[in-house]
Amino acid sequence: MIRPTALFVLLMIWAPQAPAFTQQATHAITGASFALTSGDTVRLSGIDTPQEEPARQALEKLVAGQTLRITQVTKNIDRHGRMLAHAYLEDGRLIEAELLKQGLAVINDFTYQRSDALEEMLDSERAARKAKRGIWQQQCCRVLAPGETPNYLNQFRLVEGVIESTSLFHGHFYIHFSRYWKGSFTVFISGKVLAHERTQEDFAALLAKLKEGKTVCIRGWIRDHKGSPNIEITSPNQIEVEN
Repeated sequence: MIRPTALFVLLMIWAPQAPAFTQQATHAITGASFALTSGDTVRLSGIDTPQEEPARQALEKLVAGQTLRITQVTKNIDRHGRMLAHAYLEDGRLIEAELLKQGLAVINDFTYQRSDALEEMLDSERAARKAKRGIWQQQCCRVLAPGETPNYLNQFRLVEGVIESTSLFHGHFYIHFSRYWKGSFTVFISGKVLAHERTQEDFAALLAKLKEGKTVCIRGWIRDHKGSPNIEITSPNQIEVEN
């Protein structure tokens, strides 16, 4: 199962961003965190590493002894005292993207904002998924089909399928993957989320793409809702639409 350990990002959506700085890294602590010579610890933003040790070894090779550009996504620190940030090598490569390319990480960014970093991360993860690198060939993390979701309740997973239909009911938006809605996997976006001033424009653009026959990849918690598996969407970043 994909461990959504970085979902605390949700709590930092409204926090002010901190400026970037340059610092040398000493060593990797986990698959998604490393220490700086200053004594601070950086938690890479927007990713999780389901298979910890391979990811930690790869991160160690990338960052140990390297001077990095650190861009904090918030001035706050997490409950473990770590700064949440993107990290770049001197040649400009994004550390998160490097781990994603190798199939050692999964994106769990539920913030509202799209960014150049997130776009690069999505491209890297998508390439690794397509090539079935690393975690994407493992049962614990492979992308599910809609019909498999009842067996993976209360797990954070990616689900890919073809849209059968969409519906709008009492202001809420639903994506269906079967003509028989009862008991079938559904994606739900609440009217409150759709109308929020921070997300309204992005969701309007996204919903215009969600047409019958389109293939989409959804990421989030699979929950049971009245006997049907369901993923609730709180951010546009949870849905990828194939061109």
